[in-house]
Amino acid sequence: MPAKRTLLLPLLLAPAFTLTSSAYADVLGLRAGVEYWQADLTGEAQKKTSRDKKLGKPVNFDEWKFYGETYNSIWVNFEHPVPFVPNIRMTYTNIENSRTRTRKITAGSTTYYVKESVSLIFDSIDTTLYYEILDNWLNLDVGLTARSLNGDFDSIQTLGDGGLTAPTQDQVPLKEIVPMLYIDARLDIPFLNGLYVQSVFNGATLQGNTLYDINGRVGYDLDLAVLDIGVYVGYRSMVLKSADLGSLYADAQMEGVMTGLEIHF
Repeated sequence: MPAKRTLLLPLLLAPAFTLTSSAYADVLGLRAGVEYWQADLTGEAQKKTSRDKKLGKPVNFDEWKFYGETYNSIWVNFEHPVPFVPNIRMTYTNIENSRTRTRKITAGSTTYYVKESVSLIFDSIDTTLYYEILDNWLNLDVGLTARSLNGDFDSIQTLGDGGLTAPTQDQVPLKEIVPMLYIDARLDIPFLNGLYVQSVFNGATLQGNTLYDINGRVGYDLDLAVLDIGVYVGYRSMVLKSADLGSLYADAQMEGVMTGLEIHF
């Protein structure tokens, strides 16, 4: 299983430190955060050519009980006052799921042991350009996201004790960039300074493939002398319905509770 992409955080944060002049601090805004997402993976997936040729069945994630897995996300927003130039947001989420099991199959007087493994491992990297449409007690950002998916989906089956001498394998590399609509709406609760509700949406339907990622949250901002700190809790759902995205058939969903911590400069 590939190592975690722990070096990506410095790469995302590096642009923030290129603005060394103190004059920029009064007109530029930086928001950064980290999220922990505990989600269940349900649905199914299979290599498109295997599905077209009816070679085996799709992997059913419910059977593998990918429940309660924890995933990490980091994000950074850069905002500025320059007219007509979009703000930028970058988000990184690491998804790693892997299971192995052995099943006993009896055919007449013969017993076979089938070893199976499934893994879905990929990085989701969003680059979003957006504009602030509203900026008061109701905040609304609208833009476009380019989501880069990099990783692999693998399903391997090996039969021993007189069965197949070689494993069967369904492997699909994920190397796709998906353009999506981005909407971020936040409502500050009147008379409750610091408390807010927010929803962030990324989504698109292109050529029979649908991908959307939406979350809703309740948060609280604490104003300090040097910087602001915020905490939030919410629910996130990511859905992929793919006919041939990167040669992958999928009808899968990940959803669950998330918590986050953010800082504002």
